[in-house]
Amino acid sequence: MSNRFMHLTNYSVNKESTSFVRSQNPDAEDCGSQWSFSGLLRYLNKNCKDTPTLISNIEDLVIKTIISAEETITTSCRYTPHKINCFELYGFDVLIDENQSPWLLEVNTSPSVTCDDFLNLKIKSNLTADMLSLVGVKCKNPVEKKEKLTIANAYN
Repeated sequence: MSNRFMHLTNYSVNKESTSFVRSQNPDAEDCGSQWSFSGLLRYLNKNCKDTPTLISNIEDLVIKTIISAEETITTSCRYTPHKINCFELYGFDVLIDENQSPWLLEVNTSPSVTCDDFLNLKIKSNLTADMLSLVGVKCKNPVEKKEKLTIANAYN
């Protein structure tokens, strides 16, 4: 237990590690200590025996986890004063073993969407936009807006 970073994928903890490698380029999604899901998929497609089966097994794990928590989720919904305006984001921490089997480590309610670098901003702004779109809210891509502001500020 002397190395608390060894098996953690938690960005908030790992960014404090001396071996953490921050991505300098938000378009390079599969290098450094934090990867996007699309970067992970590219890696898996090159190195995994059967990526579609692995992804299907992860989806199955997530679905079964939500089903197992249905009673708790339903109970929470009963005490929500404005049900029509309510939704929840869950963060699933999944470990993939050497046999390419997914294992659920934990589920987080309301995982952090704080951004402190461009890759984080890209990943989490797309996640937030997709989540809001699922509940019927249309929004513009904040990364594109930030890039436009950065360019505009360069000429001021």
